[in-house]
This record gives sequence, C-alpha cells and structure tokens, in this order.
Amino acid sequence: MWLGPDGLLQAILVLVAVAGAQDRAVLAIDEMENFLHPHAIRSVLRSVRALADERHLTVI
Repeated sequence: MWLGPDGLLQAILVLVAVAGAQDRAVLAIDEMENFLHPHAIRSVLRSVRALADERHLTVI
C-alpha cells in the first residue's frame, strides 16, 4: 500500500519511464505537473533533461 503523496509517486513513475526507455526513444508524458509542488516539477524536469540528453531521448 502506497502511503506517500500522489505527486511523489507520479514523479517516480516519470523518472522510471525515462530511465527505462531505449536509447533514442520518444516518450510522451501527460500532465506531470498535477499534484506536484512547483519546486518538485523543476527538480523532476532537471533529472528528465539530464537522462534524456545522456541517452538521446526525445521527451514530449
């Protein structure tokens, strides 16, 4: 049973999707900002950008 905030779970799922994608893949992520604090959104986006740059991913 998940006892953390919904936004944290959503952020983890986004990061897992990006980390698990094949190199040069295209990922579409919808409404990531729901349930997340603005600072958390910036932090997640920074991590997504770093992973995407490293693995040549396109994240929409």
